[in-house]
Parts: sequence; structure tokens; C-alpha cells
Amino acid sequence: MPTYSEIVAGLGRLQSFEASAFVGDDEWPQGVCDLVLSLAVAYNDLRDVILAHSLMDAVFPADPQTPTPELGHFNGLVTHLVRLQAGIAHELLVLVQNQKAARNASAFTSLVGKLSPSGRLAWDQVVAVAEGKPGTGPLGDFLFFARNKVAFHYDPKELRKGYRASFTEDPSRKPFFSHGGSMALTRFYFGDAAVDTYMRKSADPVTVERFFGGDDQLLRSVHMALHELVTRFLLARTRGGSRQLEGNLDESAWPGTRHAFEIEGAESDVRRASCMMLPW
Repeated sequence: MPTYSEIVAGLGRLQSFEASAFVGDDEWPQGVCDLVLSLAVAYNDLRDVILAHSLMDAVFPADPQTPTPELGHFNGLVTHLVRLQAGIAHELLVLVQNQKAARNASAFTSLVGKLSPSGRLAWDQVVAVAEGKPGTGPLGDFLFFARNKVAFHYDPKELRKGYRASFTEDPSRKPFFSHGGSMALTRFYFGDAAVDTYMRKSADPVTVERFFGGDDQLLRSVHMALHELVTRFLLARTRGGSRQLEGNLDESAWPGTRHAFEIEGAESDVRRASCMMLPW
């Protein structure tokens, strides 16, 4: 898999645009500019969590069976990344729900009309779930889960359910922790297990198998839709845009498997899926 340095080296060349692009006018209402700016932040947030998830493969524990601080720490970090990814999807849905006027503005609908087929399908799913309608397929199921079931906040009752399901209902599993004289030396693995079990039991089987198994492909189309919407906006607002921006809208240029951070082969996916199911 690519290293962090290799990923940074592969970033596109630095470009700039006039700051007034996000200042509204008669053609592009301020609400549309604000919505697109928010989508750019959501895009970056999803990108960063997916990147962190991918980089975790480089530190996969040598022994994925025996409970150790290394295994518990790895599982805890991956669980946190899963929560972050679901939480970002939740916040994206809240944003879309609250920005109906901006979404319906002709300037924004013109951007949506230029989305690629898969990007348009993903955006339509986001809008549908944000408005309280049921989604369709694995993506719709996940978005519904993110909108209605995600508890990134600290909900004592739900965490209690997760803890009991992890340990008191299964005597073969023991709650673990590491304790030292500093934050760096201490981790409460039983807390990771409680939230992981709660989220798994809140999701449908397909979401558990794909999303909790580390399948970043599930949100790839949503990420691509955000990429297209922000780039289309920049093209429209920066004196005709640039040829490079236009070229980067070609969906075929994006990796076909693991989103923007291609990992050769499927071994890492299988290993993460196995690890996420291990006892804590």
C-alpha cells in the first residue's frame, strides 16, 4: 500500500482562485456558496478518515488472535475511525436537510445536473435520506443507519447495552484495559468494545459486513459526488475554470476499488474485517 509520503507526493499541483468566488451575487446566492463550502469541508473530512483507515493496514498486529495491548489499541483506533466516518455522514445528512432552499436554487441544481451517473445516484440517495425517505441498496441502508442510529455522542444507555452484550452476556469475553502513568500509556479497551458492539447491533447485516469490515467503497460514490459538486462550482466561479479541473471530473480517473487510496489486492480488506470481529 502507498505510504503517507507517497500519498502526499501524489497530490495535484497547488492552485488558487479569487476569494470572491464564495461571495454571493445575483446569479450565485450566498446560501449556495455557503452550502458548497460546507460540502468541501465534508469532502475533506471523509477523505481524511478514509486515508487514516488505509494507513492502519501498515500497522496490522502480527498476532491477530491473542489479546494484547497492541491488538486492543489497533482495534480501538479502527473503531474510532468507523465512528468518525459514520458521524461525518450523519453531519452531511443534517447539512443537506437544513439547506433545502440552497439546494433548490437554480445555481445549485445546475451543478447537480452535471453530475456523473454514479455521482447523481449517490447525491439523490443523500437527499432522499436527509429528507426522511428510505434509501435503496447498500448505500441507502448505510445512510439510513448514519442518520438514525449513529450515536457518536456519549449515550450512557446505549453504551451500557453495548457493554453488556460484549461481556456480561458472553462470559467467554473479558473486559481489558492498559493503565500507565500518562495518557499515552493508558487505554480502556472495554470502552471501545462497548461502542463497537452497540453500533454493530444498530446496523443491518449488510452494513455490518461492508462498512464495519472496512469497505470504503460504500461511500466512494458519495465522496465522488462531493468532489464533482465543489469542482463544478469552482469551474463556474473562477473565470471559466481550468482544463485540469475539468479533466479531474472524469470518473474513470478515480481508482476503481479502494477510493482515492488504492491498495493492491484485497488482503488488507479481509484482514481488517477479521480483526474487527475479534474479541476485545
